[in-house]
Amino acid sequence: MDENQIPKGHLAVYVGEKEDVACRVLVPVIYFNHPLFVDLLREAEMVYGFNHSGGIQIPCRISEFENVQSRIAATGGGGSCRERWRWRYKYW
Repeated sequence: MDENQIPKGHLAVYVGEKEDVACRVLVPVIYFNHPLFVDLLREAEMVYGFNHSGGIQIPCRISEFENVQSRIAATGGGGSCRERWRWRYKYW
């Protein structure tokens, strides 16, 4: 698979406190309904609003994001999705 392709059922988000050092992460879409991930999206809304240009930017350290990922995976991922997040690091 090409590095820029996104597998079916996933969305790319960018994780990092600063846009220039953000990591690109592929997240299963089922996780977007999980309460822990919704909290991250609300934080992004407060920081960037809805008019942010570009992709979804999650304003937290990658270690905090990984912690949320682990907690979601431990609860079954929000339904039938039990796969781990696919990490594709790309620094800008």
